[in-house]
Amino acid sequence: MNQLNQIIQWSNANQGFLSGCLTLVYVLATIWLVWLAHRQISLANTLERSRTRPFVLFDLVLDRHFVFATVKNSGQTPALDVRITTTPNVQCLLGGENTHPAQERSTEIAFIARGIAMLAPQRSITALMGHWARVKAAHPQLRFEGTVSYRSADGTAYSEPFVADLSAQDGLLYLGTKTIEDVAKQLEAVARTLDHISTGFHRPLIRTMTQAEYIAEQEAPVAEAQRFFVQQQNETPSPPSNA
Repeated sequence: MNQLNQIIQWSNANQGFLSGCLTLVYVLATIWLVWLAHRQISLANTLERSRTRPFVLFDLVLDRHFVFATVKNSGQTPALDVRITTTPNVQCLLGGENTHPAQERSTEIAFIARGIAMLAPQRSITALMGHWARVKAAHPQLRFEGTVSYRSADGTAYSEPFVADLSAQDGLLYLGTKTIEDVAKQLEAVARTLDHISTGFHRPLIRTMTQAEYIAEQEAPVAEAQRFFVQQQNETPSPPSNA
């Protein structure tokens, strides 16, 4: 009881000091709350930028017996000034065995050599790299490394490294199936056949006579030949007699 009275007396005697301590605690708590709110807002902005930022990916895709280079913006905002660097250099490889002309040659792929000014959200660009045998002959390791650099609309720069390893797809077998291109070729052949029929080529024979008329027409040459034979017999003079 005496200790409590002493505390009360000391508090009454030092009211100013206690008020200053309480004010300091209040200020520190306010500063902490402001910092916490600022941190939450900063995290929310970072998450929103990450959700809506452009995200550009480069890959090499094997479709049946051909290799394609593809770049896609899977983000929700446009990617500006897209630049792709690869080691070794990815080009369109033409020619080679069982092709015409057989002379091997290579041409640049435009979006790799010159970049892309703007790649819209969910937009992709695909270019032929070459036949599998040609690509494998030119790049036996079948491994490509590089980076895709670009920036967002607010000027933030991004650089995405990539590794395109085609060696895992070496020796795969494919089941031959009809594609939409095969269907289109068949439809073109049918259209050409119908056009020939309508314009007179390969026109079918259509008979518009009765069966009796057709039989009479077929028997007319035979009857005519018989009449001609009888006429020739009648006109031939008989040989003179020896009596």
